[in-house]
Amino acid sequence: MKANVTKEQLIEWRSKGYSYDQIAQIMGISPKGVGHYVRKFGLSKRKVVTDQDKKQFCEMYQDGYSADRIAELTGFAYSTIYHVINAAGLIRDKRIKFSETEDNESDMFAPQIRNYAKPKKRTAFRTVISGKSYIDITDFYINS
Repeated sequence: MKANVTKEQLIEWRSKGYSYDQIAQIMGISPKGVGHYVRKFGLSKRKVVTDQDKKQFCEMYQDGYSADRIAELTGFAYSTIYHVINAAGLIRDKRIKFSETEDNESDMFAPQIRNYAKPKKRTAFRTVISGKSYIDITDFYINS
């Protein structure tokens, strides 16, 4: 079935923030068909994130919505939402920073120092078995 759609209609729907799925329902075609018309008319398939959108994302995130849920509700990609709220400084750095207490005592949550095996002087042993040469390097990281 051929849809009767004009460039102006598509521009209007996209400017209102409708997704391909929403436009497809209006037109009675598949979302891929919407993509066909967007390319045919030379329109960008990306939604432009306005300052108002950015403000809305940040407010929703502060109200307790996850980035996934905001993406579902607004029709923007998860990565777009994440980048906006991260740029606004709302996403807490997941790396834990350890500091010493005021008494110069070690913080009980400070990372423990671990003794990992130190590399030994590199030595390799060559072994010839049935005319094939093999190199044994298994002892590089054995504890001393």
